[in-house]
Amino acid sequence: MDVASTLTILLSIFAIVLSGFALLESRKSNRAALFDQRFAVYRDVEKFLGFWARDGRPNLGELRLVIDAWNRSHFLFDGFVTAYLRQLWLDAVQAESDARTVNGEQPGDRNVAIEREQQLFLKYCGEDNSLRTAFMRDLKI
Repeated sequence: MDVASTLTILLSIFAIVLSGFALLESRKSNRAALFDQRFAVYRDVEKFLGFWARDGRPNLGELRLVIDAWNRSHFLFDGFVTAYLRQLWLDAVQAESDARTVNGEQPGDRNVAIEREQQLFLKYCGEDNSLRTAFMRDLKI
């Protein structure tokens, strides 16, 4: 084997190794970008729940945060997170309706509304809320 052949083989091996490193780096970069997008969804939902926890009832003026997060979740998460966000959306509307019933702003069974409103508040804003559980698998690095 002459010097030119040896040099060609060595350069080929070097190119393969370099390509492998480039592939690993691009995968890391893609995972980081995906994490950033997923975490943005999480933060929007967390912000919405922060208003709910602060006020004791969901702020439907901020429901757009959940709806936008739900829309993005179709592309970023599996069906579990998307279903969780849809249920949060529906539950927030129900909790707001219950709050209006409790306050006498609309007719309805006040006792049922109080019970359901409290259950939904604890589900999403209580100490053992389900937000972190819903997102944890997809936000682990």
